Parts: sequence; structure tokens; C-alpha cells
Amino acid sequence: MKFGARILKTGLAIVLSLYVAQWVGIEATVFAGIAAAFAIQPSVYKSYQTVLEQAQANIIGALFAILFSLLFGTEPIVIGMVVVLIIAVHLQLKIEQTVSIALVTAIAIMESPVDGFSIYAFQRFSAVMLGVVCAFLVNLAFLPPKYENRLYQSISETTQDIIKWIRLSNYHMTKQNMLKEDIEEFKECLVKLEQVYLLYKDERVYSRKKKYAKARKLVVFRQLLTAANRAFFILSQINRAEHDYQHLPDHVRTPLTQELDTLTRFHEQLLENLRGRTKEVPLEAHHVPIKTRFKELYTLAQNENEPEDEERWMHLFSLVSNLLEYHYELEHLALLLSSFNSFHQEDNELEIKA
Repeated sequence: MKFGARILKTGLAIVLSLYVAQWVGIEATVFAGIAAAFAIQPSVYKSYQTVLEQAQANIIGALFAILFSLLFGTEPIVIGMVVVLIIAVHLQLKIEQTVSIALVTAIAIMESPVDGFSIYAFQRFSAVMLGVVCAFLVNLAFLPPKYENRLYQSISETTQDIIKWIRLSNYHMTKQNMLKEDIEEFKECLVKLEQVYLLYKDERVYSRKKKYAKARKLVVFRQLLTAANRAFFILSQINRAEHDYQHLPDHVRTPLTQELDTLTRFHEQLLENLRGRTKEVPLEAHHVPIKTRFKELYTLAQNENEPEDEERWMHLFSLVSNLLEYHYELEHLALLLSSFNSFHQEDNELEIKA
């Protein structure tokens, strides 16, 4: 069982909101805790956005609840109508992500006693706002996560694992059941990496100098992710066409094997280059361009006259096509890193822990 920062922040925000609500004399403390749980976010900037959005949702929910309560009472059917209207308004305004807090506010207010309705309504509205604010304060109190370091480390580890499997598959040394399991895990990891990238992108910098440096880093990280995804496609293709690949003639399979080795080694060197552990690493000059491999494979396929082999060749062409794309993406990454390391060296320094 893992207890991440967000879990701890959620618990602390709920505790803080409940204590503060009791301290200021709000009776409906439970609504402050519920609102705090909704409002916790992974970054300070997102938490700030959430405060504004949920304040807006809270006001919408309160207005509808108070208006309908005064006009039609608080019968269950009236509450249902209010819920429907609030959802419709949120969809129309395209703020459906905050509809939950608006519904909590509306139901909390409409469940208030008839006697002293306005006081109870104000208290419950205040309780929800208090929970949102407490969650924001907890986010401020905690040091924001270092997404730059986390992003690099995650991309590096995932890419290295993918490359290891490519090499094992390249020499027919894999257990297929384990490879299939890891391919599914890699797919999930790459989706999570995209989410971390977006969190890193959302981090705000307020200095123009740092803003430009951040933009350059975003371009590099975007290309690192693209190269990692391309390596994953290669692994998937090798797994899918493993039998066909291993039964290619030696004069075609051996050069493809060498090409895979060259590209994966180049990819590893680029990762280390970004960290400053290696010098600039151009793609090995002696390697034969993948275009040549594609032509060789096409010539071999043209000489085959068996129609049942058509699917086998399509798998192999797909593999070589992905190799070609992988080659292009790595060369583009190398060009970006060369520029990144040559200019604005102080600004471009990455916050990467050893």
C-alpha cells in the first residue's frame, strides 16, 4: 500500500477544514470536509484554478437552491428539478468538471430546516467554500512536486525497460507471456507519462527568462516522449511479427537486427546526453540507412509468389516502416539536444536528481 503526497494532502485538507469549521462555529462541518476532498489538486496552479471554478459552481448551486426553495419548497421532486437544472447549466457553460460541488451545495442548502432557512443556507454555503479554501492552503503549504525530475526519471526508466525488451526480442530470447504483460504495462506507463507532461506544462513560471527556458525544455521532453512511444511501437511490432521476423533469410534479418541494436544504443546515449553524462553523440556513421533495409525487404517480397505469405510481409513492412520512423525521431531528438546543450546553457539546466 502506497501513501502518496496527494493522499496525505487530502487527509490533511479534510482535517483542517473540519477543525476550522468548528472553530468559526459552522454546524454543517461535514460539507467543509466533502468540499476539501473535491478540491485537492496535484499542483498549486491547478489548485488555484480549482478554487475559482468551484467558487463559481458553489454560487450557481446556492442560487438555484435558494431560489427554488423559496418559490416551491424543499420537496424531493423540487430537489430533483434543481439538480437537473444545475447539471444543464454546467454543461451549457462547459464547466461540467465542477458540477459535483454545485450539487453538494444545492442539496445541502435544500435540506436545511424551514425555520431559519437563510441562516442554515448561508452556513452550508460557507462550509463548502471553507473546504475549498482549506484545500488550496494545504496545496500551498506543501512544496510543489518536482515534475521536471519526475518526468525525466519516468521517461528514462520506461524507455530503458522498453529497449531491454527490444534487444531480448531481437535475439529471440523472450518469454512471450511475460512480454505481453509488460507491453500492457508499458502502454499504461506511457499514458501516465503524458499526464505528468501535462502537469509539468501547467506549472507556471513568472520570469520571462525562465518562461523561455521552460518552453525549450517542453520541446525536448515532448520529443523524448515521442521517441519512447516510437520504441514501444517497435517492440509491439516485433512481438506481433516475431515468427515471421525470425524466419527471414539471414542476409535480410541480420542487417535489421544490427539496425535495431544501433538505434536502441543511440537512444540510450541521447538519454544520458540530456543528463550531461555523455558528449554529443551523432548516429554511427557506418550504419546503413533503414531505407536500404526497406528496399531489400521489398525486393525479397517481390520474389515471393505465395499468396498466403501476404500477411506475413505486411507485418514485416510495418515493422521496417516503424524502424524508419524511429530513426527519424531519434535524429530529430539528437538535433534538439545539440541545440539545447549549445545555447543558454545556464537557463537550460535541468532539475534532475542523481
